[in-house]
Amino acid sequence: MQRRKQIRLKNFDYSTEGAYFVTICVNGRDCILGKIVDGCMKLSLMGEIVNQYWNLIPEIYPNIYLDEYVIMPNHLHGIIVNVGAVINRPHDGAIDNRPYGKLSQIIKSYKQMVTKHIRKQNIYFQWQRNYHDHIIRNETDLHRIREYIINNPLQWATDENNIVVNKK
Repeated sequence: MQRRKQIRLKNFDYSTEGAYFVTICVNGRDCILGKIVDGCMKLSLMGEIVNQYWNLIPEIYPNIYLDEYVIMPNHLHGIIVNVGAVINRPHDGAIDNRPYGKLSQIIKSYKQMVTKHIRKQNIYFQWQRNYHDHIIRNETDLHRIREYIINNPLQWATDENNIVVNKK
């Protein structure tokens, strides 16, 4: 049996304070989250659900702050910032200084919530397995990624995730 390729940075603790750029794609890269009209994203019902649950992440994980993000026709780009909040452990009330919620747990939970909600609408929906992440290491990197996210709808015609353009 073939082993899955490891795509996370080896020996890096993804529950530590820091900023992470993530890309989550719809399975098959189907353009079902909306469409680009005059350089702006117009969300479909599924895109609205993706947006709604993205904005709920900080309520579920109080140590998480959401920075720039954009929902595209078949994927989402976003910056997730772990601010390293101190929490009380529910089982004994002791202070736990470790931030909770590894990036993989946050993304897994998010994808499950979105999938469940969309399927309740009697619509078959599935995310692509896994996700892409990039650890943001400095302000220059953060600024570059923010600009990329903000301008992504304007670049849709040349985006590698645009399967319509890339089939030609």
